[in-house]
Amino acid sequence: MSKTMLIDAAHAEETRVAIVDGRRVEEFDFESRGKRQLRGNIYLAKVTRVEPSLQAAFVEYGGNRHGFLAFNEIHPDYYQIPVADREAIMAEPHDDDDHDDDHARDSDDGESEGGLAEEERLKRRLMRRYKIQDVIKRRQILLVQVVKDERGGKGAALTTWLSLAGRYCVLMPNTGKGGGIKAEISRDYDYLLRLWETIRETTLASNAPALIYEEENLVRRAVRDMFDKDFDGIQVEGLEGFKAARDFMRVLMPSQAKKIHLYQGSRPLFAASGIEDVLTEIHQPIVPLKSGGYLVINQTEALVAIDVNSGRATKERNIEQTAFKTNMEAAAEAARQLRLRDLAGLIVIDFIDMDESKNNRTVEKCLKDALAADRARIQMGKISSFGLMEISRQRRRLGVIEGATEVCPHCQGAGRVRSAESAALVTLRAVDIEAGKNGAGSVNLRLATSVALYILNHKREYLQSLLVTRGLNVVILIDDTIAPGDHTIERTETNEDFTPPEPTTSLADLDDGFDDSAVFDDVEDDDEVIEQDDDALDREDSDDDEPRERAEQNDGDREGGRGRRRGRLRGRRRS
Repeated sequence: MSKTMLIDAAHAEETRVAIVDGRRVEEFDFESRGKRQLRGNIYLAKVTRVEPSLQAAFVEYGGNRHGFLAFNEIHPDYYQIPVADREAIMAEPHDDDDHDDDHARDSDDGESEGGLAEEERLKRRLMRRYKIQDVIKRRQILLVQVVKDERGGKGAALTTWLSLAGRYCVLMPNTGKGGGIKAEISRDYDYLLRLWETIRETTLASNAPALIYEEENLVRRAVRDMFDKDFDGIQVEGLEGFKAARDFMRVLMPSQAKKIHLYQGSRPLFAASGIEDVLTEIHQPIVPLKSGGYLVINQTEALVAIDVNSGRATKERNIEQTAFKTNMEAAAEAARQLRLRDLAGLIVIDFIDMDESKNNRTVEKCLKDALAADRARIQMGKISSFGLMEISRQRRRLGVIEGATEVCPHCQGAGRVRSAESAALVTLRAVDIEAGKNGAGSVNLRLATSVALYILNHKREYLQSLLVTRGLNVVILIDDTIAPGDHTIERTETNEDFTPPEPTTSLADLDDGFDDSAVFDDVEDDDEVIEQDDDALDREDSDDDEPRERAEQNDGDREGGRGRRRGRLRGRRRS
């Protein structure tokens, strides 16, 4: 089938990119102007706090929160140590740890020839020798790059090991090394070198904190990272997006620039391609399967849960085959949804239980093959005895749900709100506490409409009792800007002269004539049983054994009698 890249840049507020194979969406990415990703940006930052317990530093780089910089992410060139100590360490002979570093770099990167360079090996010695509090100081200036965006209450994760990604190679200014895949990297490498020179000049002319380099926008990233020569072409809706894609393609791959076309149809690009409805379903938790089953995807703070359900899938000859077919389809679709929604972190898939282990292994292989096309780093386990599969997936960008939605102001993201009855009771308890704290007077109680109506219709007597016994007058005001489960209490008047009335109900009125002292708990009887002496228990055991012994003796007598009778019968026959 034909493979095409569709770029929707018609609106400046949001840019969307979809990779379509035929009419099936294989990959999707988007970027919101209000929530641009920080990952890849380079900042001139200032250390605000060094935390020895975490072996990390917190730095001010210009984001919403201070960034987190782990000690192993700090380049040794930033270590503040005496020159004599540095030279002494560099003069030391090689040791076994250096060979371990060589082996680790060879196995991890696959790009080292003959081990680490001498300079890199010595820098790693510095990292092993010192603690962060010894070499990094407060107010120190660092050039850092964001490797993980801010999320929730966590600040961005930073590194000083900078890297600039190109089409065919990655420039790492810290090491002077780059990695490439073909001879065409020359143009790409020159572009990255020019970019690095610009970053250096901007850094020298800036004061921390300051943004030094901003990662490419989504259109340029899509051309750089997602396009290859197997694509039939790139359709771009929006003139500015078309110019950005065409100009960047001319820098990276001039021969492929002719594949970029400006879409000028009467209908929106994604709607004309038949994928708008598919992308709308990304925001829904339920994903239907062709067999009649479906997936339910729920995101939480700790993990992503994917539940597989058979639904109307009942065409197979038995339960095992129905579960197997549904799980196979669900494995492929789950891998696709991970890419489309960019679900990251810990992911747990609850497959339908299957009895045959070979079916479990087949489903695992199906999922592994489907995940092979994913550009994120993935680790996966095996299906457990409970039918659960655990997957760890790298976070590459802001997820669809996080980037295109906001936390609900009513439920605070929980998905449920208090009922009117429950909210009314919580509110009245708060009013009662207010009366106990500040005494009699008057308060304004602001509530949502549903809660206010419940109190007025069902709790008028309680409000009247508060006025009579506590001297507190409650004025209910409807305010639909308040969430159904919330309330606001405003004290408007305090009456210090209020004297509570005498109780109208006396203890004599509560007397119903029942003698509670005449009732004994069963626990006391149990205690008496426990206090029996051992002799009584022995006698009881012996009494229980006597009927059994007599029964066994009677059985023996009956057997003996039958034997004697058989003997007499045999004697008569002989005579």
